[in-house]
Amino acid sequence: MKDDPRIEAEVLEREPVFSGRYLKLARWRLRLPDGRQTHHEIVEAPDAVAVLPLGEDGIVHALEHHRPAVERTLVELPAGLVDPGEEPAASARRELLEELGCTCGRLEFLLEYAHAVGYSSGLTRLYLARGLSWPPDPPLDADEFVRPVEFPLETLLEGIIAGRFIDTKLIIGALYLARRYGLPPRFDA
Repeated sequence: MKDDPRIEAEVLEREPVFSGRYLKLARWRLRLPDGRQTHHEIVEAPDAVAVLPLGEDGIVHALEHHRPAVERTLVELPAGLVDPGEEPAASARRELLEELGCTCGRLEFLLEYAHAVGYSSGLTRLYLARGLSWPPDPPLDADEFVRPVEFPLETLLEGIIAGRFIDTKLIIGALYLARRYGLPPRFDA
């Protein structure tokens, strides 16, 4: 079968294992291209959005968020799940306001990426927010304990290369911006 160019597996069965507040775990039985069968555990995650808020001064507005799963406080971009029936752009604007207390005049879709293709179905749509403003008394999410932080793009790039910033959303967003605006990362950081 080594000469067979097929690489797709056929899903034979999807067995629910766990259903939580927003994540589900399923065991999928697959038939591999060579005919063998195997099982994969798949996290069935709803789609999400992330927002890269970029000020007119070139400052990226991010947030610090403690993540128990990795036992660290990370620098991240505002992000969250797309609610059922909600347009992703509306989700992005909502998350920007709830997490950072910020609104934007312009919201531009940048790209969609799979954040954990080996075991998760979730996709994230990344947006660029420009024309930022901070209204008084924004409706912050009461369940989010985050701290706003600001960085020049060059500082984010240096921190990514040095391994100080590990959040996927932030890494993809900063590298996308660097490429778009012609700012190559420095490799001596």
